[in-house]
Amino acid sequence: MAEKGKAQALNPESRAIIANKALILFYTGRVDDAVMILQQLAKAEPNLRSPPEYLATIYLDQGRFTDFLREYRRAAEIANNSARLAIAEAAEKGLREGGAEGLLSAMYAEQIRQYERNLEPAYKVACTAAMLGRDDEAIRYLEEAMRRKEDDMMGIRIEPPFKGLRSDARYRAIVEHLGFRPAPPVGA
Repeated sequence: MAEKGKAQALNPESRAIIANKALILFYTGRVDDAVMILQQLAKAEPNLRSPPEYLATIYLDQGRFTDFLREYRRAAEIANNSARLAIAEAAEKGLREGGAEGLLSAMYAEQIRQYERNLEPAYKVACTAAMLGRDDEAIRYLEEAMRRKEDDMMGIRIEPPFKGLRSDARYRAIVEHLGFRPAPPVGA
């Protein structure tokens, strides 16, 4: 947060810095503050991808699936990302047909299809696998994300879906291989 504060002082109008600050607030547990900032930013800058993308991350973590889908779709539209639009469509259908489990299962299946076409990062597939409790698959996709040197791997220690993996030796080995200290297991 201190580094983001310095960056914002140097460039107080930077929408990217403001959006990233909000995401950091989310990861530090200040969910309401993060949502407020991102909603304001999305309203002020409707063509900026990061606010709806970050809101989608927050809403999915909070179980606010309709809000998640709205923001996920909006971010995909702004980025003109057909793979993410296909994922959104699958997830919407999954929610209608099977609730939260249906959303995650349909999203996961479509993410795998897009991953196989090199249009979705392995890291995102790993997140959804972890949310579904498919730990072995989550680890396999994390290992692939590490092999591919995907940028998202920087968030491996703080990504909410991976909390359940913290006691898994394979997860801890990935985290350590990346040069991070493993986060303590949940409840420790």
